[in-house]
Amino acid sequence: MGRSTKNQDGPKWEYIDRPVSATQMLPATWSNVGFGIYGKKHKNNWAYAYELYLTNGFDDQIISNTENKTFLPASKLNRNRFEESFNGEPLITAKVAIRNKKIGELGLSYMGGVYNKFQIDGLVLDEKRRVDTWAIDFNTTLSPTKTYLVTEWAFINVDVPDLHPAVW
Repeated sequence: MGRSTKNQDGPKWEYIDRPVSATQMLPATWSNVGFGIYGKKHKNNWAYAYELYLTNGFDDQIISNTENKTFLPASKLNRNRFEESFNGEPLITAKVAIRNKKIGELGLSYMGGVYNKFQIDGLVLDEKRRVDTWAIDFNTTLSPTKTYLVTEWAFINVDVPDLHPAVW
């Protein structure tokens, strides 16, 4: 997802703490298996970049966890995500970015897919429930002070089941 979430480890940033979007919203430092493509093209003062990945995705721990709330980082507890997909559906992660050396870089990211086990051996258990996340990031250097500014906005939509189904 966004630039600060993706590049937060190591000595690159001088964070005292990780941003709330990385610790409470998005599953930062989360790894899973899959494959992808990425690239970058430079032309004069401009650079264009893209990334696209298909991976094993989230599981139902994002809504059923010890935090007792909708919490994407809870999927990090599932060690089986390295061996098989929880529900057989891929998670799609994509990002496009444009950078101008004099202005800064703007990035748009998306990550989404089905998170619940909706069927077993053809038997339908539930409807497919999705998690979709979007992020916009911008970074630049403020010339007078040489201050590096990193911003990120994230939005997450999780399709949760009704807690109290209607009684007819």
